[in-house]
Amino acid sequence: MTPHRWLLAGCLLLALGLRAPWLDRLPGPLHPDEAQDAVHAREVLGRPALAFPHEGGGWDEGTYVWLAAPCVALADALGAPVEAAVRLPALLAGLALVVGVALLAGEAGPRAGLLAALVMTLTPWAVHLSRLGLRAALVPPLVVVGLWALARAEGSTDDPRAGRRRAALAGGLCLALAAATYTPARLVVPLLAVAWLATTRPRPAPAVAALALGPPLVVLVALLPWTLGPEGGLRLEQVLALERGAGLVDHAGRAARGWAVHLSTRFLFSGATSRGFAPEGVGLLPLAWAPFLVLGLARAAVGAFRGEPRGRRLLLWLMLAPAAAALTRDVPNALRAVLALPALVLLVAHGADLVARRRRPLALALVAGVLALGAVPPLWRYAVVHPERQGAFYFAGRRELALAVGARAAAGEAVRVRGDLVEAYLRLYAPAVRLRREAADLVAGDGPPRWEVVVDGPRSGRWRRLD
Repeated sequence: MTPHRWLLAGCLLLALGLRAPWLDRLPGPLHPDEAQDAVHAREVLGRPALAFPHEGGGWDEGTYVWLAAPCVALADALGAPVEAAVRLPALLAGLALVVGVALLAGEAGPRAGLLAALVMTLTPWAVHLSRLGLRAALVPPLVVVGLWALARAEGSTDDPRAGRRRAALAGGLCLALAAATYTPARLVVPLLAVAWLATTRPRPAPAVAALALGPPLVVLVALLPWTLGPEGGLRLEQVLALERGAGLVDHAGRAARGWAVHLSTRFLFSGATSRGFAPEGVGLLPLAWAPFLVLGLARAAVGAFRGEPRGRRLLLWLMLAPAAAALTRDVPNALRAVLALPALVLLVAHGADLVARRRRPLALALVAGVLALGAVPPLWRYAVVHPERQGAFYFAGRRELALAVGARAAAGEAVRVRGDLVEAYLRLYAPAVRLRREAADLVAGDGPPRWEVVVDGPRSGRWRRLD
């Protein structure tokens, strides 16, 4: 292998070392969304489906569930932690993302590709996303690989017509799968594909453009009723933040403010908000990388002014990425703005590449050292500070509560459970116990309830005997 490939392999090993250890415990216990993914993963092979009901209302796309199903089945057979099993597809997606950005940035040269891989390996936001068993984790690698395939469609010289069409179709299918996997992605991915092709020079042939744009646009149109309908949960009311009596100007102002917040230094570097699964107390990017980000933005802006496709694409990508999150309540929302992650990483890598261009390889080693040292403090805070601060967010104690309820129900003492976001934990950790609904409450076990437990917080469980 070439030295660059050896270094890329080293980045992958480092990425695995940052993402795999304590996967069942870091960033915390299973969040209710992850618990529901684990439950559906156990059931999907016996009851195939493309979408699954969410306990909080609506339905979730099933791409992640299908990927998690064999992992959970293997973990159950081996007695391994189900928490790590349901997060394993996210970890693999995170490794694929490292390779994907290396390929995409590598269009500008192998050094840029290597730096992009290193930046993605060390980015706290990328590490965190690789440890969450959620469908949003699949979107960045699918989009990055899809855009790399579209870039290959531009420059294919091996049987140009057939090669470009195959690459365009592969890219279009990856983008379509990303749009079908996560609802907010459907507001961004088709626009990103259009922007990518609009900046291609020379203009792509109509057949190539149709193969690239067709799949994501078909997904957008086919799933539009799902995207905007109430059955999907995160749909019209939340995505567009509509409220009765509010005017168009008010909505436009809110969207503009949401957009600005998602591109602000406070959102990117402070770690001051946990909304949207952002790691509490940890910046999405290390603050020490800010100079590289500024250089990357300047380089992209100069390139865009000169008509270079790469600069225009990066700037358009960064501007489009927060679209879904900007139109959503609970702003900022890192998960719905997740497509900003690869754009920011590429900009940081291009800024680092600008510094490393002179006196290489010494400059490359120095830049890599600065990137690595700058990432150490936020990654340490992620491993130590974030789990402590966010125990409530990850519903610490629900696993033990579900096991206790299951033990009483198995002993013949039915338990009435009063509270929200509990059923998934009971189905996951006490699968043999029969569950039934009585009005708004959940009853675990057979016969009349003899115990009642009130769950009114992430950690609480107040027990009371009924007879």
